[in-house]
Amino acid sequence: EVVIFPWQKGGGKPLTITLKLSESINQFIDYQQNIKSLGKSTVSLNIEALNHLQNCISDIPIEVMTIQHTDQFVEYLKCIKKVNGELTTKYTVNNRIRNFNTFMNWLYEREMITKKLNASQLAVAKPKPRYITEPVFNLVMNENISERYLRMFKLHWDTGMRLSESFVGEIRGEWYTIPAERAKNHRERSIRVNAKQIETILMIQSQWAENPTVDSIKWYSKKFKKALKLVGIEDRHFHCLRHSFGVRRILETNGNIHLVRDEMGHESVVVTEKYTRFDRKEIERDFPSLSRSSKVN
Repeated sequence: EVVIFPWQKGGGKPLTITLKLSESINQFIDYQQNIKSLGKSTVSLNIEALNHLQNCISDIPIEVMTIQHTDQFVEYLKCIKKVNGELTTKYTVNNRIRNFNTFMNWLYEREMITKKLNASQLAVAKPKPRYITEPVFNLVMNENISERYLRMFKLHWDTGMRLSESFVGEIRGEWYTIPAERAKNHRERSIRVNAKQIETILMIQSQWAENPTVDSIKWYSKKFKKALKLVGIEDRHFHCLRHSFGVRRILETNGNIHLVRDEMGHESVVVTEKYTRFDRKEIERDFPSLSRSSKVN
């Protein structure tokens, strides 16, 4: 409910306005965009989850929402199908549940609802990192592909940056700094870079300046996906280069998870922990150059 007092409307009696679900969602998304300045992809995922919520329980007043509505929403999410007709994965369902819980906590903190109505996530096995093996990466780098793309792939293999991050930072001596407003966790992060990497960053940023669109960034991802297909890999993508970096750095730093957290720009070591979920024998096979280090550690 929202109460409008007499002094706010020039006299008379207080008015009580009951917020509908759609109105509260709009306020929440406005808060995420204009107050917290969250990235477009994060906001889009929240919009998607809350659209599902509204489709499930309709545009009811938020004050009448109950735990039964929460349970109904979870069951609804479990029945949503992908374009190919398959049910969405439990991981996708849990992502939507987390976004729902963030929304409900936001309402509760602002006293727009009187109790938290959080939903429990589905039980799932903790996923292993989906990395690119060293032999596969070497095959990609030996393909007949433009030098610009090969250098971009190598940059991200060596630094673990997210795709967009190589376009938005600046060179400061031997460091590449990603500003807080462009970082996923909203904290400035610096990555040590060598001369070759600096040259690559300046090259791709110069070319991007000629066509500064999201599509021109995504084009690198498409090129990498195509390169993987050329070497027979169908189930990996550009972001897996980041996973490869994470797994390698856990080994190279002898499990220094706090250092790897800082290098990758994670908000918490809880996120970094997924890079510790691997089989030692698989790692020695998938990263031959690290096998000696792996045995020692």
